[in-house]
Amino acid sequence: MAGATVIHQLASLLKETGDGQILKGSSHLALTGTTLKLVTDAIERIERKVPEDRDASANGSASQTTLSREVVFLRDFFLRVPAVKLNKLPDHLNSVVDLSLFKSLETLSMKRIPVSHVVGLSGVREQCKKLSCQNCLVDIKDLLLSCGADNTGPLSWSSLVDLDLSYNGIPELNESLKLCLSIQTLDLSHNQLVSDETGLQHLPHLCALNLAYNKLESVPKFNQHACLCLTRLILRNNNLTVLVGIEHLKHLQDVDLSYNCLISHSHLSPLQQLNQLTKVHIHFCTNERCLLCQADLEICLSSLCCACNPC
Repeated sequence: MAGATVIHQLASLLKETGDGQILKGSSHLALTGTTLKLVTDAIERIERKVPEDRDASANGSASQTTLSREVVFLRDFFLRVPAVKLNKLPDHLNSVVDLSLFKSLETLSMKRIPVSHVVGLSGVREQCKKLSCQNCLVDIKDLLLSCGADNTGPLSWSSLVDLDLSYNGIPELNESLKLCLSIQTLDLSHNQLVSDETGLQHLPHLCALNLAYNKLESVPKFNQHACLCLTRLILRNNNLTVLVGIEHLKHLQDVDLSYNCLISHSHLSPLQQLNQLTKVHIHFCTNERCLLCQADLEICLSSLCCACNPC
C-alpha cells in the first residue's frame, strides 16, 4: 500500500496549494520519476477498471473508493499543469517515464532521467517553451530528433526558446539543433565540447549562450543573424588560446573569458571591435596557464568595464 500512501499525500498537497501556485505557473510540479510512475500506473488501472487491492475491492472498502477519486483528481490535475520538474529515475527501475498526461506542458525540467526511458516527449514538442535536461543524455539527437523513447522523425520544436543541456556528456553538436530555430537562450555548460563548426549556425535568434566548462579551443561559429542578436556569451574554463571570430558578434554586451589559455593581452584585441561591450569578465590565474596581468588588460581594454581578479 506504499503507492496508495504516496498518491494520498500528493493529492492532499495539490488540493491544498496546487490551484494557487502550480496551475497558475508560479511554481513547478516537482516529482521523482518513481512517483510519476506510481501515478501513471494507478491511472491506467483505474481506466482499465482493475482493482488496486482485491481484498479491499471485495469488501467494498471506502478507502478504495477514496483512492480512486484521488487518482482521478491527479489525472485531471496533471492535464492542466504548465511546468514540471522530474528528478532521478532509480537505476533498478527498468521502466519508462510517461509524459503523456501533461497536455498543457510548456516548461519541462529533467535531471538524472535517461531520455531513452522517456515517452510522450513528442506530445509536448510543439508547445514546450523551456526545456532542461541535466545528466540525461550524450547525443542531443536522442532528445531533439528522436524525442527519447518515442523514436520519432525530424519535427520542429517550434515554441522552444530556452534550452538547458548542461551537465551532460555531450562531445559535439549536430544538425538536430535546426529543429529548434526559435531558441534564444542556450546552456551547454559542463559538457565535453571540443569544437563546433556547424551546430550553432542553425540558431538564428540566439541571444544568450553558456559554453562554460567545456574543452573549446576556439570561438564557435554562429549564424549570421545570431551575430546581431547575441548579447551574452560565457566561455569561462575552456582551452581558448585566441578569440578569432568573436569580433563578428557586433551586439555582444557581456562576455566571460575567465580561466582560459589567453597568455597575452594581444589575444584580447578582437574585443576592441565590439562597440556595445560593457562587461568583460577575465579572472586570471597566477600560474603558467594564464599570464595576463591587470596592467596589460587595462591597456588593451581601456574603454571597457572589465572584471579582472586574480584567483
